[in-house]
Amino acid sequence: MTKNMNIIIVSDVPPDARYTAGQVLHQAISGLSEHQFRFYWLNQSRLDTQISMPENCRTVAMVGTHYGRVLTFLVRTCNFLLRHLPFMARPIYAVKTALALGSLLATAVKLGLMVRRDPARLVWFVLQGERPTIAYRIVSWIARKPYLLQQWDPLSWWMGHRQYPGKLIRAAQGLLHRLEQGALVNIVPSDAWKEKLQQDGKAVTRLDNFISQRLLEETRFVAVRDPAALHAVFVGQFYAGAELVRTVQTLQQSLQASDRRLVIHLFGSNTGVQFEGCEVIAHGHLERDALIRRIAKWDLALLPYPTAAGHAETARLSFPSKARVYLAAGLPILACAPTFSGVHRFLAQHYPTHYRNIEVNNHPTAFIDSPLSASYASRVARFQEARRLVAAEFSEAAELQPLRAIVGAAV
Repeated sequence: MTKNMNIIIVSDVPPDARYTAGQVLHQAISGLSEHQFRFYWLNQSRLDTQISMPENCRTVAMVGTHYGRVLTFLVRTCNFLLRHLPFMARPIYAVKTALALGSLLATAVKLGLMVRRDPARLVWFVLQGERPTIAYRIVSWIARKPYLLQQWDPLSWWMGHRQYPGKLIRAAQGLLHRLEQGALVNIVPSDAWKEKLQQDGKAVTRLDNFISQRLLEETRFVAVRDPAALHAVFVGQFYAGAELVRTVQTLQQSLQASDRRLVIHLFGSNTGVQFEGCEVIAHGHLERDALIRRIAKWDLALLPYPTAAGHAETARLSFPSKARVYLAAGLPILACAPTFSGVHRFLAQHYPTHYRNIEVNNHPTAFIDSPLSASYASRVARFQEARRLVAAEFSEAAELQPLRAIVGAAV
């Protein structure tokens, strides 16, 4: 099949499997193998430039958002004045803001002109944070090409986490609203986010780190039974420390009567918290498909999710990728998550027998005991139930095929 060089990807994260967002991009680009992609990298985080790209994607340009020599000198001068003339803080901060905005506008104009001259007809913007929001609004205006808009986390969470003032957050959200309105389709990771944009009359589809049909067909169930211990699993990035500690403490309390010890298997980055009274085995990073095969043999998966008020919008609109991993592995899931969160509502509806949330039931002893006493046949049945749910909701057919139809019609 002849491949068309017709899609531009503009992103601050490369389609490299080392990054969570990069895994999704890599998989989506590889899955759309009938197209060739041209990558423009807005490298705002100064990530490692040695990356592993899909075969049908090549880097065309990398545009940094860091200051040049003159602006760096001016910013350093402002910082010096702030230290020695604190009574001048307000005008100095105003100058720093103007310098940052001027630099970003220059970058956006440069990128917009490159995208406009590029022969590809469709642009795929991948958005994370306020800088790409501002830049993409300018690029889309200059390039005058149809575009898709993909988002990972709510902009309010991103900017709130960095303690931006409310006026600036609202201004950036206004720009984002215009971008969403102009997109051929908005690509978001959860049903809740999809429903929110649909209510605003915006075109939207759902896409995240979907599970391939090959993995679903090839993975076989293997069980390991340890009569002296419960083996729990935690995977992915660490961002809910208090919730993880609460979940582990609940596990320990429930295991006291059975006199079983608790073993926690960690995959990914260091959690940054200490667990007392249990054995912790840190396995490090493992590629997603291999991770699913590895953890399927253990007893229980841990799903902490932020419950603080400041994370409410993220909890409501996002869907943690670890939940997909746990389901693909066929594990029962013990969560500490807001009851209004998208992940709680989904699992409570679609996986109720094998899911508990300690925000709803903080004494889940019977639930925790059930995988330890379950027969092999019942564990296989649970595994198969979870796989059917993944095939229906999070598979290539469920997520990539709708996007393929949209892209095919656009190019």
